[in-house]
Amino acid sequence: MPIDKLPPFIREVLRAREFGLLDDDLGRAVTRIIGAELRDPVSEQIVHSRLYYHDIQRALQGDFPPARLTQGDFCIGLDVQEKRRLMCLAQCFNEHSLTLSGSGGGKTTKSRWNVLQLAGLVQGLWLFDLRKREFAPLKPYLRRLGVELIIVPARKAKLNPLQVPVACNPRDYAPNMADMLVRTLKLPPGATRLAHMTTLASYDNFGVLEGSTHYPTLFDFREEVARNRRANPQSREAMIAALDQVLMSIGDILRYRVSWKTSDLATRKIVFELGGVSEMDQDLILNTILLGEFCGRIAQGVSNPKMDLYINCDEAARLVGQSDSSISDMIGLGGNAAPLMSAW
Repeated sequence: MPIDKLPPFIREVLRAREFGLLDDDLGRAVTRIIGAELRDPVSEQIVHSRLYYHDIQRALQGDFPPARLTQGDFCIGLDVQEKRRLMCLAQCFNEHSLTLSGSGGGKTTKSRWNVLQLAGLVQGLWLFDLRKREFAPLKPYLRRLGVELIIVPARKAKLNPLQVPVACNPRDYAPNMADMLVRTLKLPPGATRLAHMTTLASYDNFGVLEGSTHYPTLFDFREEVARNRRANPQSREAMIAALDQVLMSIGDILRYRVSWKTSDLATRKIVFELGGVSEMDQDLILNTILLGEFCGRIAQGVSNPKMDLYINCDEAARLVGQSDSSISDMIGLGGNAAPLMSAW
């Protein structure tokens, strides 16, 4: 039946539903009464009243009524005046967010609140502790929700920055990996070309360009740089010095030719505890994991799907505060290209 043929009161009910004026408990009760064809003067008065005040608000505030945060699967908090829960869809977190506060301001508490609600709604969960052990205490609480949280100390990881992500072409991944390495190791800009050529040479030596999965490691990469006597001496020496520092510090987790695949990690709930290693080591571990997943999803053509991986970095002011940070670059690009939600 055309809307203009409906009784005036029913048209008012439809209009009230369109603007979400009947989304609370009382409004749903009124809707059920009307749906049961019970004419109730009290119900009619509720609908009239809500539409009346809604029209007044629109007249004063314009054609865009304020959002009504009464539905969703994530609780933001409480309405200060009415003490009602403010809700939103978890999908609203499929974008980057930044939480700023001084010490004791509640950043970690807010992050934990988010994690406890989102852990059961996403396939993957990556929590990076860069200073303290803030996320490990959530393990017993998440277990009650049926979510198993895996705790991974930095020195127990198995990583290989040169391992090509799933679906990626080695030649396409090489410049991204080289750029990440130069930024992470804080090398001079001129070292980018050397890193790129060395990556391709390493892939060629190990047959990766022909499809081999016997990947070179950073140890092989370092030897390839040392053998290249035609490279710019300043870039070459700076790269060798930086690689020696990293390999001496966390070489045990970088010795694997075939390491953890980020596509597998993205199906698990993991806390990466990086507080026990240096800032350069943290940057390399974090960038290796994020870049691998980012490039893998780009190669698969993934764009703006439903959020399936939630990423949270605690105490990450240093990372986002550096204009030349690889993480800053991925934050700027990742929102439209990969379904990563980052809360810092």
